[in-house]
Amino acid sequence: MALCDKRHSATQFALLSALAAVGRVYVGPVAGEMAASFGWSTFFFVTFLIALPGIALLAWQRARVEAIDGPPQE
Repeated sequence: MALCDKRHSATQFALLSALAAVGRVYVGPVAGEMAASFGWSTFFFVTFLIALPGIALLAWQRARVEAIDGPPQE
């Protein structure tokens, strides 16, 4: 939420929350069928590749989020 525009934070939070539920609702049931048809090793490798852009985005935005949040509290 630190990256959201404060004027539109409720709307942005609602949209991002809905987007986060897509994987659970739509992709989850299909994943079992995909793993059964492709084999577990292939399925794992493909999902690993699909996750890499999201991990790269997190790494890219890390400094920005830390700057907004401030120093860690002890």
